Amino acid sequence: MRFIYVVLAALLMCLPAGAQGQTRSGTKKPAKSSQPNPFLEKVWYGVGPNIGFGAFNGNSTFGLGLSGQAGYMFDDMFSIGPRFNVFYTSAKYVGFKSLNLFDTELGGFLRAKVWRGLFLQGDLSNSWTQVPGNPQTNNTISKYSYQRFNQWVGGGWNSGAGQVGTELSYHYNFAVANDLFAFEAPWEFRFMITWKF
Repeated sequence: MRFIYVVLAALLMCLPAGAQGQTRSGTKKPAKSSQPNPFLEKVWYGVGPNIGFGAFNGNSTFGLGLSGQAGYMFDDMFSIGPRFNVFYTSAKYVGFKSLNLFDTELGGFLRAKVWRGLFLQGDLSNSWTQVPGNPQTNNTISKYSYQRFNQWVGGGWNSGAGQVGTELSYHYNFAVANDLFAFEAPWEFRFMITWKF
């Protein structure tokens, strides 16, 4: 008999805990993934392929790269964010082995929507560039590397209207234009596929 009282007392002490447990499990918190993140709702993305080739007097070059950017829209007009560009070039000169060159660029941009898909953009970036150097005795060409601080200004047209879209833009690099020893053109054409701009 005493054993039954002990078991009943133990069961009675467990009842309030069981009731609280049922209340807690009945109230479900919404999953974190179902709640929209206010920061991510204002972020847009863009990525674009880069390709280039040329041939002159038996010499040839072929290049392939990728550029991208992600912008945070802090109002309906302005957005800011990082931008990158990587580019590989294979160069072949008559009488020499192929030369592999790598260019990288990393920086930030400020963009303003002017009217519908029309936008203006300014970039500040660092670029690390490799160019052909001097001929060597083993039928190779040395590489010369340098770094430049770029100041880009440009604009273009985006067809996305807040969804997946494409954009074409043209940009001018003041650092190249003012460098007396630069061999690149200061103008750059860009193509991108964007999302949410």
